[in-house]
Amino acid sequence: MGNDTHGHDQAFPQPQINEPAPAIVDLKNIKEGDTIHGLVLMDNYAVVPFGNAGKTKIDGTVSTNGVTRKFVVWQGLAYDRLADMQAIGRVAEITASVKTYKDEFQLSITGVTFHHVNVDPSQFQRSVDVTAVREKLSEFLKENVPERTVKLFNDIMQSERLLGSFIKWPAAVKMHDAQIGGLMHHTLKMLRIMRTMIENDPRLEESSELLYLGILFHDAGKIKEIEKGVYTQYSFVTHRIIIVDMLARHKEEIIDVHGEAFYWHLLAIMVGHHGDFEDPCRTVWTKIVHLVDMADSQTTMFMDRKELDNVTVGADGISIWDNGKKLFY
Repeated sequence: MGNDTHGHDQAFPQPQINEPAPAIVDLKNIKEGDTIHGLVLMDNYAVVPFGNAGKTKIDGTVSTNGVTRKFVVWQGLAYDRLADMQAIGRVAEITASVKTYKDEFQLSITGVTFHHVNVDPSQFQRSVDVTAVREKLSEFLKENVPERTVKLFNDIMQSERLLGSFIKWPAAVKMHDAQIGGLMHHTLKMLRIMRTMIENDPRLEESSELLYLGILFHDAGKIKEIEKGVYTQYSFVTHRIIIVDMLARHKEEIIDVHGEAFYWHLLAIMVGHHGDFEDPCRTVWTKIVHLVDMADSQTTMFMDRKELDNVTVGADGISIWDNGKKLFY
């Protein structure tokens, strides 16, 4: 075959058969000035302009063990190997130096290669105790949600062949609960918060089945929005519309159990649970689910940041930026 190569092979060279796999990079315990080398998961990235001379760079994120770090590539072979955008969601072997940019660690990648070996991307993600969380979710539903509503949820998810994925899927690519089992865990945490709200204000009891079912379904569309830690080709629709499309196929089943008004209120929760970040809440029940969603997701994000210590530690303590405002621990 000689030494002829094609552009794609040059960008993604195969390793030698006996070449040992490098270690997975420990992104949690890096510090400024480190030089790192090893395997990471390429989450997402883009070629972006900088300066005034038509120059471009690559900005993105990489992950290992559920820890995500930003990276930049300025030029050279590493830039060329990433510029065709074929590396998103792939395992990469990188060489990089660690710098601080805007109060966060950033990797300046100078070398990157891709190994066509059986490296499971899930090795680069954190994971909840899936068995334990599943048992706790089952216990919660048995104790707090009427059997007819639990059966409706299970029947729809099984019909769509999504129940198994619901148990193991992440809740996000890089935000809150971005780990194996994160979707189920986020859902359980929201259900617990909702139960407390119902206990604190019994007037919510008459709508509890709508609120609980709304929480169970609200992020289920992410199963088709996210795959192997990256967004799918149809993610532009968003998980909110994906789940509406799914529930529409089961309209009669939902109406048979709960009535037509319940069905439309359920869809309103699916569409509006992101609040002003997407479509505004148009019902009280949508707003309540949105507030519960924000309470859990934001708390989880803040504590993940604190655990990661991906923040500036100075005389004023540990701080993070949230929507342009500095928050202190």
